[in-house]
Amino acid sequence: MSSIRKSNVETPTPAACLPREGPSASAASRGDAFENGSARAPRAVFRALAEHIGCRRPEHLVCGFARGAGRRGRRPAQPRRLRSPEDPASGRLAFALLLSLVLLCGQLLAAEKAFTVGGATLNLEDVSADVEVRYRSMRLNRAQNVWNVEAALTNKSSRVVQGPFVLFVESFAGTTGPQRADGLDDSTPAKAFFDFSANVADGSLSPGDVTPERTLTLGVGTGAPSLVTKIFAAPNRSGLTLGLVRSLNEVGQPLAGVQVEEAGPAGPTNLITDPVFGVATVGQGSGTHTWKFSAPGYLPVWRQQNLSTGEVAILASPRLTRRGISAATITLLDGAQVRDFSGAVQINFAAGAVTQNTTVTLTPLTGQTLPALLPLGWSPLQAFWVEFTGPISMPATATLRPGGAIPANETAAFARLNENTLQWEAAQLLPGNGTNALTVSINGAGAYALVVADAPPQAPPLPHPRR
Repeated sequence: MSSIRKSNVETPTPAACLPREGPSASAASRGDAFENGSARAPRAVFRALAEHIGCRRPEHLVCGFARGAGRRGRRPAQPRRLRSPEDPASGRLAFALLLSLVLLCGQLLAAEKAFTVGGATLNLEDVSADVEVRYRSMRLNRAQNVWNVEAALTNKSSRVVQGPFVLFVESFAGTTGPQRADGLDDSTPAKAFFDFSANVADGSLSPGDVTPERTLTLGVGTGAPSLVTKIFAAPNRSGLTLGLVRSLNEVGQPLAGVQVEEAGPAGPTNLITDPVFGVATVGQGSGTHTWKFSAPGYLPVWRQQNLSTGEVAILASPRLTRRGISAATITLLDGAQVRDFSGAVQINFAAGAVTQNTTVTLTPLTGQTLPALLPLGWSPLQAFWVEFTGPISMPATATLRPGGAIPANETAAFARLNENTLQWEAAQLLPGNGTNALTVSINGAGAYALVVADAPPQAPPLPHPRR
């Protein structure tokens, strides 16, 4: 009998912040002519990402960032009321994401292959580097004029490999080919595979496990049979930790080439969204991440999220607002006034507010373009960003016309974004006065928002103004 060959290639929230609400074989008959597949491709993330794009589970779509998303409860949305960030899935977004992922992850597709098992088409991953096939007792069955050999699978890795399990015959020699196989792939010519799933009792192979043997049948050819095989199993998602994000402008159109400053478990790194759709994959592994999105001529936006192993998180799209053109020069003797075009935000600087001429720039914001998401339970009724070319020595007075009525029995909070902690900190509490303008104090540059709490029972407790 011819010998058989075998070869295997192998930060705590400050008290002044708006409160947040609510809370992963025998030696004689073995050789090296029966080869396990050699290539171990990277983890195929494309399929996982595509699955998540179609997902509607809140924790996958918005990942904890859908905060203050128009949750006014009993108060219906009004035409002028500002709405907080929402990212409805659209055909354009799905197409952009998928096309970009094809470009980014094209090489990863080779790690998976489609098999029809039990009438269902499954995408399985090449696990030949983790699972090997062992052959025993090669013999010539003269009665049927075929070769028979016993085959078993063993998990040589340190992880649990999930089924189904398929032994795929990549190529052969010295035989006319596999017989009585369980199926053929879609290549030309078609290649045979054997389904080993029934040989795995609980559907998974733990480290060191060996399946019961299965008899394979090969046609008789010239010389001794030799096979090159690969083992396929369910894709391993255990090590996949990614975030997917798309940068937009203030009206929701893709903003390409946005700089992304990422701070994660492995430290800071810099990324850039793609030049066509503004898509980027982010993340450094399991843990809390912070991203700052910026582009020339636009105001920055931040996102924070905890990424979990085995998941692809979809980040709420950052909408970068083009820096406003409403500007004025504050003088030592005369002060200044700056306002937006609608007159909803007006800031007055008294004489002596600066020690030297200073330019002030006002950029109106919307609930969609806030630089950081509000805590759960709060809705914005007015928002803006003010910038100075120098310091101010006394507070400015701002008059804000809310985007919706605030009843007299409700209290609004005037909050400022702390860019170090990315928390919205309450600066003032203001009694409701319908749609009439409210007067607040501006102590420095930054992003500000006039917010109101949701109706009970979702209403959060009132914040304590920062002293």
